[in-house]
Amino acid sequence: MVHRSKKFYFPAWFLYHLPEENKVQWLFWEDSFEFEEKIIHGTWVIESELESFIQANKHLVAQIKATLKIRDWVRYYSLQGSNVIRRLVRHVKKKVL
Repeated sequence: MVHRSKKFYFPAWFLYHLPEENKVQWLFWEDSFEFEEKIIHGTWVIESELESFIQANKHLVAQIKATLKIRDWVRYYSLQGSNVIRRLVRHVKKKVL
C-alpha cells in the first residue's frame, strides 16, 4: 500500500540526507506515562493516516531539499544504480531552469 502512491511516502533521497538525530527517537520517563493507541480499520482510513502524516511533515522535505547541492544529488544518484545519468540530468535541468 505504501508504495502504491507518492502521497504515502517521502522521496527516497530524504532519509539519505536526514540528520542522524532525526532518524531515531528516544522516550524517557520517570514513574509512569500516558498513551493512546489508535486502531485503524479499513484501507481508506489507513490511506488517510499515511497521507496526513506525509502532509504534516512535508516541510522537512522542502527544508532539506533547499540545502542540497549538485554534489549531493550526484552522490545520491550514484548509489541508485541504473539510469543514474538520465535522472541526474533531469534533476539538474529542473534546478537550473
